[in-house]
Amino acid sequence: MLKQITLSSLSLALLSLSFHSFAQEPVYRYTIKKCYKTSSSDVKCHTFYRRMTRSQAQYFVRLQQRHANSQKPENKRPENKRPENKQPENKQPENKQPENKQPENKQPENKQPENKQPTTNNSQCGSAFDQQMLAAVNKARQQGRTCGSTRYFAAMPLQLSCKLTQAAKGHSDYQAQSNRMSHTGANGSSMTSRIKATGYQGRAWSENVAYTYSDNIDQVMNNWLESPGHCKNIMSTTYTEMGAGKQQHQSNGRRFWTQNFGKPQ
Repeated sequence: MLKQITLSSLSLALLSLSFHSFAQEPVYRYTIKKCYKTSSSDVKCHTFYRRMTRSQAQYFVRLQQRHANSQKPENKRPENKRPENKQPENKQPENKQPENKQPENKQPENKQPENKQPTTNNSQCGSAFDQQMLAAVNKARQQGRTCGSTRYFAAMPLQLSCKLTQAAKGHSDYQAQSNRMSHTGANGSSMTSRIKATGYQGRAWSENVAYTYSDNIDQVMNNWLESPGHCKNIMSTTYTEMGAGKQQHQSNGRRFWTQNFGKPQ
């Protein structure tokens, strides 16, 4: 004889599980009702019938309850931790004995002085002649003067350039060998090519040449200052450096003079 019992709490998913073996018990007819919402928010229910024993039905009820309980979040209470009372450790100071280090006997090193070559913008790079010519030019620049029809005010003193000095002395040597005063040098070189050949990097430069029969610097300076073009090179505020050279011809006693003025980059 079958007894009909309604189990509305069972779900369809739980019925799909495999059954466990039970002792033989009376078989009952259980009614399972499944309800769900449609897309139009209507609730539809279906009724299913299943033959099982009472123990089987109770087993599925327990499974359903376990499933429902597993979906609920667990409310964990915060643990009340008591602060630990740590006692400070009593560390005894270590007694370190000082190390007895013997002083090292270092012998002084014998360093030889380095022979440094003079550099650009160093007033000590030239000879006595270079210093005398530099002083004569700066003396002339201390006061304003008229070069031809142009009035020049007093200008700042120049510095001695070793590279401009090298170019000036090389050109004076060539003039003395050729016994001819000119701005054209050996192998047709120009003032610009001679200055650049020394490695001088400038934005502007100029050159004065002359020859006399005397070693008097004041004499050749007066000759240049009386010439408008040479006077302009000496008094120009464009230049900040200079170099000079002088060489004597072997037979006739002519002295060939060269002045090079420049402004570095």
